[in-house]
Amino acid sequence: MPNTKRKSPRQRRRRTSKAQPRAAKVQRPLAPPDPAALIVSRQQAARMLSCSIRTVQRLEERGQLKAVKLTQTTGGMVYFNTDQVKALAQGGASQTPAS
Repeated sequence: MPNTKRKSPRQRRRRTSKAQPRAAKVQRPLAPPDPAALIVSRQQAARMLSCSIRTVQRLEERGQLKAVKLTQTTGGMVYFNTDQVKALAQGGASQTPAS
């Protein structure tokens, strides 16, 4: 008589985990900002400041970085003045939040 006992979801998961592993997510390298560029993207600013993109957004919210939007559409790209980002990276900008 064959064993008709059903396997639990955990046991089924174990068996299927031996399948092909998921491919690793490939992150495209971001070219360093052009020294002659007048503006940089959030991601480039984050690289220049050695911080996360979310930290750059917080700096923007606090008024420490002024955003430059080139398009009038919702969700458009946001850029920052290169000189302002460099000054913040060197510690020349005020570190106090705007009240």
